[in-house]
Amino acid sequence: MSDVVQKTVVYRKFNRCDGNWPDDSLQQLVVKCLLREGSSGRKVKDDWKSRQFNLPGSETHFQFINNLKNKSGFLFGVVGLYSPEEFQAIIRREIGGDEESIEHAFDQMEIFERPPLDGENYLKGHGYFLIKDDHFLMIQHMSVRTSSMEIYIQNLFEKYGNIPRGCKFELQAKLNLEDINGDVGEFRAVEIGGVSTGDWRPSETESRPASSIPSIVREQQLGEERARGSLGKRILDQLFGTMEADRILNSVPDGADLSVNVKFGFKSRSRGLDRVALSQIASAARDLPEGQIRGIGRDGTVRGNDLRLQTVMPFSRMRPNGALLELEDTFQKMMRVYYRFEEDGKLAG
Repeated sequence: MSDVVQKTVVYRKFNRCDGNWPDDSLQQLVVKCLLREGSSGRKVKDDWKSRQFNLPGSETHFQFINNLKNKSGFLFGVVGLYSPEEFQAIIRREIGGDEESIEHAFDQMEIFERPPLDGENYLKGHGYFLIKDDHFLMIQHMSVRTSSMEIYIQNLFEKYGNIPRGCKFELQAKLNLEDINGDVGEFRAVEIGGVSTGDWRPSETESRPASSIPSIVREQQLGEERARGSLGKRILDQLFGTMEADRILNSVPDGADLSVNVKFGFKSRSRGLDRVALSQIASAARDLPEGQIRGIGRDGTVRGNDLRLQTVMPFSRMRPNGALLELEDTFQKMMRVYYRFEEDGKLAG
């Protein structure tokens, strides 16, 4: 018996702008890798160890793809993340007992860790993907997102794909202009993570005749990261040099931690948003969580929940309240999403 859960299917497209990529589609490139011989002498598709790679910077976390299906013109599979050295936190609850003491109330629940059984590992996260030519659809997990698949497919290509040196794999987000009736001119701004792409209030220069209006410099902040400890020290060394960095560090009070905030973005000269600018926004902010890229109309109202192309679809779970989806149902539903996008003309361009 299964029940139904609502999942968001996000859309990405293979971006060939970085490097001299072969003419093969993304689907063809991945299938060719899967048909190559792995370290065991078997084909990669038949040897799960040949299909797993370390996460960058981690020797204990692995990504892999499984349940692969290449039929009806689509490549479908599951991507998972696990760490063989990690235990699972468990809650043990005591049933019964009506003691009134506080001590007994605390004893009614215990939190402890349990190692995996022999031959098993705890799965930290999993997602589902569908590839059609250069089109990529995915049901994401908090720990397994499209950015994870970029890293995984890059590793797959570098080991089995014989791709030219310098080719960096990227899954490009696509903005859904249907929310603004396909008219870029309906935008006043794009809001990324709650931060507008610039100051869009009318200025004195904008009231002059068009021939005398100079280019307007707009500054866009794409994100902010906080670095602590040794990473913060390295950033200061690069920006100010060792001597100045040491002076800054010596000014940090005893008992306080060093914290360095890094803001990144770019400045551009333009008279307004255009499709090129929107494409750059979609690329730079493609890995932000859902609901983080929104359009602001001429009247100042927010247009849509998220401008990136995606949709919500009901999927059947393997068992009630379970975390795993039924594979055949998921395959069929994701194909349906692809055909819906195609019929609506959203995959063109």
